[in-house]
Amino acid sequence: MESQYQPPSKFAAIMKEQLWAQVVAGLVLGLLVGVLLGPDLGLFEDGAMQLLGEWIALPGELFLSVLRFVVVPLVLSSVALGVADSDEVDRIKALGLSVVLYFLTTTTIAVAIGVSMAQIFKPGHYIAEDQVASAQVQGDVNIQSPTDALVGNDSSIPDQIANLLPTNPVASLAQGDMLAIVIASAIFGVALLALPRTESRPLIDLMRSTQAVCLNIVNWIMKFAPIAVFGLIADVTMDNGLEVLTGVSAYVLTVVGALAVMMVVYMIILAVLARRSPWRFLSRSREVLLFAFSSSSSGATMPLTLRTVNERHGVNPTVGRLVVPLGATINMDGTALYQAVATVFLVQVYGQVDFGLTETLLVLTLAIGASIGTAAIPGVGIVLLAAILTQVGVPEYYLGLVFAVDRILDMCRTMVNVTGDMVASATLDRLLGFKHEDIEAAAENAPDAPTDPSPETDTSSTMTMQRHGQQ
Repeated sequence: MESQYQPPSKFAAIMKEQLWAQVVAGLVLGLLVGVLLGPDLGLFEDGAMQLLGEWIALPGELFLSVLRFVVVPLVLSSVALGVADSDEVDRIKALGLSVVLYFLTTTTIAVAIGVSMAQIFKPGHYIAEDQVASAQVQGDVNIQSPTDALVGNDSSIPDQIANLLPTNPVASLAQGDMLAIVIASAIFGVALLALPRTESRPLIDLMRSTQAVCLNIVNWIMKFAPIAVFGLIADVTMDNGLEVLTGVSAYVLTVVGALAVMMVVYMIILAVLARRSPWRFLSRSREVLLFAFSSSSSGATMPLTLRTVNERHGVNPTVGRLVVPLGATINMDGTALYQAVATVFLVQVYGQVDFGLTETLLVLTLAIGASIGTAAIPGVGIVLLAAILTQVGVPEYYLGLVFAVDRILDMCRTMVNVTGDMVASATLDRLLGFKHEDIEAAAENAPDAPTDPSPETDTSSTMTMQRHGQQ
């Protein structure tokens, strides 16, 4: 008797077809493997565990390397195209001013939420004296060097502003100086816009082809995202273990709670100003948010963010090309919020600094300023935090209290940073009237979650961009 064909279960179908589900599976498996092989169970010696972790993390590191490889040409082409490949010059001017004001506003809100949550829940009151003593040793070993490098920068504010303009564009490209690349690309785009179309068209076509090639590479590499996420999460869990969370659990919960409040603020902005469904927005952003969480790098996530904004959310390509690269450079709401909570937490632990209105405004200003232009790489927030603590009078060795859990919280705040960039794109797209029916309809008719991306998908998106540029 022949056996009847049994169709696959709904769960099996989702796991086979939906990339986001595969990424979630990789994340969960990575967490389990990290706990099994990490310091919590003590199955391996430190040397063997470190070597094993390096091999497990290798696919993830290769994945990040490929994404970083396309970041610079993608930013260069996207920003230049966002300015030059548009006939809506007045809207481009309005977008440039609006995006800066929007980023400053949301960053201020993020810092205010961080300070308020830390003042309300007072996580610093739950730290024992022996933890402070152990933090001094850890802080001296791990933090002192990068702090010296940062705090020792005596450049005046005018000098720092002047240094924003790249004097050697080739050096900026080679060093991956994102803020300089964004500024140089915008200047290049404005210059192209001022030329007659017959003269600028060859360079615009070159930029469009460069962007299409970069997005094709992103589509190819995303097929390996579940394996990369598994390796990255397993390595982080093996390095830190779960025990590091117990000593500063109140602090961790305060940071995560504040980040959750900021996500709610984003959803309110999305519903009220962008007139979009928060649930649908999050559903279509699952892949990019999961990868941002796993990689702890908004810079490495930026190519996927740009693709998601344009293809999944139907944002006008002109807006996405400008807002996403700029946001990955200066819009670090999650980082600014984290710095605010961590500063107040360590002030509470130190107990010898009065934290009144003046200190609150100082932290607000420093956190906003430090988050602008932050390198979009894992772990940079702890270095910036050292500079802020120096200004409020807290000894640097207190950083040891938060250093152990920084990578874990870095994953959370990176996800908030990336969400902020996507919400900004959707909001400014609507407020400035960039919407077009063909782009909006394409996003509305798209399924809630894409299947495995392919080069053909990106080709159709590129054709949509070309049609828009000719309108």
